[in-house]
Parts: sequence; C-alpha cells; structure tokens
Amino acid sequence: MDRTELAALLDQPDDRIDLGLAALLLARAEFPTLDPEEQMARLDALAREAAAYIDRHAGHPARIDALRTFLAETCGFRGNEED
Repeated sequence: MDRTELAALLDQPDDRIDLGLAALLLARAEFPTLDPEEQMARLDALAREAAAYIDRHAGHPARIDALRTFLAETCGFRGNEED
C-alpha cells in the first residue's frame, strides 16, 4: 500500500475525502496489483447504473428496496459470509 498517497488523501477536510478511493488504497495492502483508478471507474459506473435503476421506482420505501434488489439480486453482492 502506498501510505504516502493514503496519508495525503486523509489529510484533507472530512467532506473532501473520497471514501471509495480511501477504501481501495487500503485494499491494496491485501491485493497489491489492485488498480484504484480502474476500480473507481467501475464504482462510478455501478453508481450510475444503480441511480438509473432506483429512479425507476417511486417512493422512499420502494427506492430502498430497489437498491437492495439491484445490489443483491442484479449485481450479486453478498455480505461477508466468513465473519
């Protein structure tokens, strides 16, 4: 992990810290070949797709359920099953 890059990111005011990038920089400790820029692009694309999916559903409860459906059923995300 490039601690200098992470330290510079975290040295900003809280509202300016990109949590996605911070998480990816931390993940490089476990996955050294991880490319944060590539993964940020994937996260951005996922966010756009999720927003479009959710926008098709009216009302607050339906939007929450739509996000759960999108992430769990459409994308296949699951919680950590080991811990």
